[in-house]
Amino acid sequence: MPKPHVLLLLFATVLFGWLVYSFVNVDFWNDEIYTLKAFTFVPLHTTLTDYHAPNNHVFLNLVDNLYLRLLGINTLKQLMQTPYKLRCLMVFYALLTALYLYLFVRAVSNKNTAALAIVILLSTMPYCNFFWEVRGYGLSALFNAAILYHGYRFSEQLRWKNAIALLFCVSLCIYTLPTNLYLIIAWLGFIFLQLVCTQFYLYYTQKRANLAFTNNIFVRLGQNTGLIIPSNVFKNALFLLLCLVIGTILGFAFYTPMLAAMFGNKYAVGGNMAYNWHSLDALAYSLLHFASWRYGLYLLWLMAILVFFRQIKSKNNQLSTSNNTLHRQTIPYIWLTAYLFVVPFVIDALLNKAAPWRVFVPLTPFYSATLALAIGYLLKQIPIFRQHLSLNYVAIGLYCIAAWAMCWVAVKQHLQHDLLHNGRSQDLNVQYYQHYYEPLKELRLLSNHRKINPVPVLLIDAEPHDIPDYLTQINIPFYDAAKQDSLLQNTQQLYVVLRYKPAFTQQIHEKYPNWQFNFLSADTLRYPKVAFGEKK
Repeated sequence: MPKPHVLLLLFATVLFGWLVYSFVNVDFWNDEIYTLKAFTFVPLHTTLTDYHAPNNHVFLNLVDNLYLRLLGINTLKQLMQTPYKLRCLMVFYALLTALYLYLFVRAVSNKNTAALAIVILLSTMPYCNFFWEVRGYGLSALFNAAILYHGYRFSEQLRWKNAIALLFCVSLCIYTLPTNLYLIIAWLGFIFLQLVCTQFYLYYTQKRANLAFTNNIFVRLGQNTGLIIPSNVFKNALFLLLCLVIGTILGFAFYTPMLAAMFGNKYAVGGNMAYNWHSLDALAYSLLHFASWRYGLYLLWLMAILVFFRQIKSKNNQLSTSNNTLHRQTIPYIWLTAYLFVVPFVIDALLNKAAPWRVFVPLTPFYSATLALAIGYLLKQIPIFRQHLSLNYVAIGLYCIAAWAMCWVAVKQHLQHDLLHNGRSQDLNVQYYQHYYEPLKELRLLSNHRKINPVPVLLIDAEPHDIPDYLTQINIPFYDAAKQDSLLQNTQQLYVVLRYKPAFTQQIHEKYPNWQFNFLSADTLRYPKVAFGEKK
């Protein structure tokens, strides 16, 4: 049998290949088109200074602006014909995210656990849904994974290359999405707690020579969760804190030309405090969607935590031995990554911002790391698991893939139901443009028909920046829904571009029985749909 990490990486490669095949050439949807028009296909000065809407994920749009210029793509019309040319850049970010996550988990655990972390990352449906979008979420996930890895390396060894990499990642992470500051605040808070707890511990054990204090259960807990660190790495924690602070200052310095617009636009205003405290259910909501039908992973994580507390409570406390690699590396990082995943939700509630739940998708690397590290720890602590260690790693990887596949099928069925019953879903797992969204294909069909019969085109029930822009870029003039009654009363023939076939068919049958419509494509499961109508 091949080594577990080889099989797990093979699973991850096949899954990633399927995701790229499925999404790399998907047509652009509403938010992407608005971003491309307002912040990418514009002069560089506009990208760097315009923040009239938070769609300007500045560093991402800056890179996209320069990248498309290099490719010689200067208009939205050109890019719409070949979406993969830009989405390939998002795929590259995802590859780097997986690489950084692997390097981090391998450094604090082992190759098997690292490969499992990649499988968990790629089988997390919200990450699958957002990494390929031309938005800042995939790039932010990359920076978060890089910060995790370089932060670990810098805390271990104070080297300039790690410091520079950390400064670079922190500043550009914030420059991509301002809400990424939540993560940096969370990490600053953790290091501050480390420094305070460690100083408190040193005071009692060294200055006051209180040896009994060292066997206190809270001290053991602090040592094994990383809140109390060895005195020889105390300086490292101070420098890590300094790097994070300087990186944060640099990140906001990049925003200098647009700071007034950032804090002055209507989207930056917080909501009702009662709602936001209640909206801590965003964490539960995210955990539910991040699970992607893999609820067994949560059970294993909880089992690992129970085993950990049982060992902490034990008088023998084998975890506290200084030469125990599992203690010195793996266990504290189970807690750190869990902390870095959870605390940004709390900070958002405290700041009274009620951020859209999608801004937490970049936290997926921490989510994947804490689950993988906890599972790897559990498998080595329980004798029955330890006896078949390799098999258990592979079984958990297969479980993740199987659960993801069931979730994928459920998402497609949900979207099919939406198209047939006039629904429009958009959450972390199900998004209306995720499958069956083919405006370019359908509108090219319309364009070919209009060459033979150039009658008016009516657009009803569309987002402001998706189908209207595709019609415009393909040079098809159209009337909006406000002209529907006038056109149906005063013309003999017309094309209708619509979202929901059943709703339109019922409306026409009830209100305009003298009109007969036939759809250009026999494919029912497609958005948008184009129908040709003729008055009887």
